[in-house]
Amino acid sequence: MKGILFLLLLFAWLLVPTKNIYPDLLSVVDVARQESRGRFKFYFSDLLLPSEAKQFTRDVREAQKTVEAYWGNTFDGNFWIEVSPRHRISMALIPAWRGERGKMLFPVHRVKERQAAIIHEMVHVYAPNQNRFLAEGLAVYLHHRLGGNPAFPNFGKPFTQISNGLPHDVKLADLDAIVTPRRLQIAGAVDERHGYMIAASFVGFLIEGFGLNRFAQLYALSPLQGEQRLRVLHRDDRTGQYVSIFGKSLDALEREWVLSLQETH
Repeated sequence: MKGILFLLLLFAWLLVPTKNIYPDLLSVVDVARQESRGRFKFYFSDLLLPSEAKQFTRDVREAQKTVEAYWGNTFDGNFWIEVSPRHRISMALIPAWRGERGKMLFPVHRVKERQAAIIHEMVHVYAPNQNRFLAEGLAVYLHHRLGGNPAFPNFGKPFTQISNGLPHDVKLADLDAIVTPRRLQIAGAVDERHGYMIAASFVGFLIEGFGLNRFAQLYALSPLQGEQRLRVLHRDDRTGQYVSIFGKSLDALEREWVLSLQETH
């Protein structure tokens, strides 16, 4: 009787798919197929471990819920997410500018190191913008504020660690004039990493000082124009926009922002 029971249990065990007992035997292709459902489609490099791919999909879904809860349901399309060694940096804003909103690209090494800027890129999907300064500022600021993992450009460090705000002879108006898809940098003065940090610090200053609704009003004045390059607004035009929303010019807001940075040191 015991022998028969043993054979029945053995037979039942053999009928259970091995991958259900040993999930680590799943390949990254298996993980991509399992997780590509609903609005999400995943593509993974085989340089990822299955466990890394699985964790990444969880992080992406959580980021989507977090960003939508904060910013609102401004995107109802599908997500096309690729992790590959072909990608040097994470991207979602440039694909959106190219007409591929919802496409998110991540370098495989960043995913393996748990340094992929997932919330950052999710913000670009939900809130793309033609003003590169505001777009990157919002994405970096919210990645930090909403509990994102350490990632470029600040890797978890407070933005208040920016010393002296801006380099000599550079104004926020110079950065505010940069349009997508141009890089957020000023040759010989502000590299891209510093540009992102400045933008995040200033956007945080606006949101925390004046409220999200007023920042969103400013943000709405420069909607993303797919594969078009908006003319650079004259400074008088931009000053008028800032004054109409915040009651202060960009130069005046810059002075207040710099003072707030100095007070934190």
